Amino acid sequence: LIYVQEISPAPAVEAAMASKFVSLSDPLSVGDAIEARFGGGPDFHSGKVAAVNGDGTYAIDYSDGDKEPAVKRLRIRRLGQVPPETLVQGMRCEARHGGGMQCFDGVISQANSDGTFDVDYDDGDREQGVPAELIYVQEIDAVAAAAEVAMASAAEKEPELVGGDTIEARFGGGPDFHSGKVAVVNGDGTYAIDYSDGDKEPAVKRLRIRRPGQDTP
Repeated sequence: LIYVQEISPAPAVEAAMASKFVSLSDPLSVGDAIEARFGGGPDFHSGKVAAVNGDGTYAIDYSDGDKEPAVKRLRIRRLGQVPPETLVQGMRCEARHGGGMQCFDGVISQANSDGTFDVDYDDGDREQGVPAELIYVQEIDAVAAAAEVAMASAAEKEPELVGGDTIEARFGGGPDFHSGKVAVVNGDGTYAIDYSDGDKEPAVKRLRIRRPGQDTP
């Protein structure tokens, strides 16, 4: 039960990733039909945006008559959006610390081989081995999620990349490709990418990378 907004653990990179991921989820407007996790619970409930608050939260009027005055963006999805195919290091999230019911803001600091995740919380706490079902992240368009599955299949057939290769990659797992170069080939099959705009990512999956001019599946 982890809800995330994609960012990097490093503060400077975190701001850049958050900006690019917001472009994926896009700011909401008054009157938008949405679904939100009432009270930070695991289930989504239909409603509409009643007000856009100055702190980046939203007032929500739910279809069943309930209201919330300040709901975080990562607790809200547009109709038809779905969870990301996978959780990755650097994603902004909410997690149920210690398996409790209350969610705390943080960042996924590591994806473990056993399918769990380490979370660095905003309040300074750290937690290792958090199950995916305790982590909540920003929902994404179903089209983007389906494209990632298709790209995973296509990536298996692609030649391996090497350091210095010019590429385009989906920064933070978002839907848009950004130009850059392969900086390092990691031992786990991911790649460190240096983007043309100065951003960096230390571990990008092959399925999120394409060569210039390559069509998306």
